[in-house]
Amino acid sequence: MARPIRIEFPHALYHVMSRGNGGDIIFSADEERQHFLDLLTELITLYDAICYAYCLMDDHYHLLIETPKANLSQIMRGLNGRYTRFFNKTHQRMGHVFQGRYNSIIVQKDSYLLELSRYIVLNPVRAGKVNTPKNYNWSSYRATAGRCPCPNWLAAGNLLNLFDNQKATATRLYKTYVKQGINQPFSGKISQQSYLGDNAFIENVQKHINLKQSNSIHITKQSKKSPKKPINEIILGITDRAESMNAIYKTGHYTMFEIANHYNVHYSTVSRTIRSFYKMQ
Repeated sequence: MARPIRIEFPHALYHVMSRGNGGDIIFSADEERQHFLDLLTELITLYDAICYAYCLMDDHYHLLIETPKANLSQIMRGLNGRYTRFFNKTHQRMGHVFQGRYNSIIVQKDSYLLELSRYIVLNPVRAGKVNTPKNYNWSSYRATAGRCPCPNWLAAGNLLNLFDNQKATATRLYKTYVKQGINQPFSGKISQQSYLGDNAFIENVQKHINLKQSNSIHITKQSKKSPKKPINEIILGITDRAESMNAIYKTGHYTMFEIANHYNVHYSTVSRTIRSFYKMQ
């Protein structure tokens, strides 16, 4: 099976995962986990990236990262490369620490940011290490839930703002949201080894591949979006709220966040509604 193409463009969102070589342990002590987080702190800051969530397990790790400057490969080369040198020196060994290249899935932010952030911090619960994510010290959950100081490089506030503008209310809703996910399967489906999103999102992302592989920036028969219309004009005559949300989203001019603000509902309500339409297709 061919390896997925690395896709990089400004403000791409990735779910990144890397495993130990042959399933080996990559974190055998808290000092190693802390060193990894120190490296992550340095690289997120250096490359102006945005980290929404993370979780360090014994033999693998998960990150949810947005790259405003299209530089994921630089971040990961520094992270895995420098940690490998540290780990090998600590254990007086040589060879690979990680199993091949890191795995990165490019994510449709509007639809899956919240759900993926929850999926990542629930890893220790699914693995049977703890009964609740608040008891696990090596994920972003405790900082986001206000149970410990939040480092400057962790974009916990960005996640909380999706629940409510008031931090106390947002924190409470976040904790409830994560708890509800313990017994819920992840709803997303990975396409072509590299994408988590609907067909329109995948088609849009693939334009970046075409641009990168071509010596010119000409794309034949490139479609143009229709002029942006006011929301009230788009939904004129549509009485069903779910259908109206889908009609707005399909124009490509409004994000789910903007649709949620228009209807004065939570972002996740819009996300579930839009996904239900794609499942019916």
